[in-house]
Amino acid sequence: MYTTGTYDPATKSITYTGEMPDPLAPKTMVKFREVFRLADPSRQVMEMHETRDGKEAKTMEIVYTRRK
Repeated sequence: MYTTGTYDPATKSITYTGEMPDPLAPKTMVKFREVFRLADPSRQVMEMHETRDGKEAKTMEIVYTRRK
């Protein structure tokens, strides 16, 4: 898997795009987009979106919360 990304200071997020091997269809690749966003000083959110048949869909979300 290889990605490239850019930082958007307005939304405090990094967006990565790339391709990865498709676990549902061996020997094919699927395009994806990951967004890492700083929601607040104690929380980060990571979203992953995959593009299949020309349609993008969110496939995962992870919320990271800092321990107190």
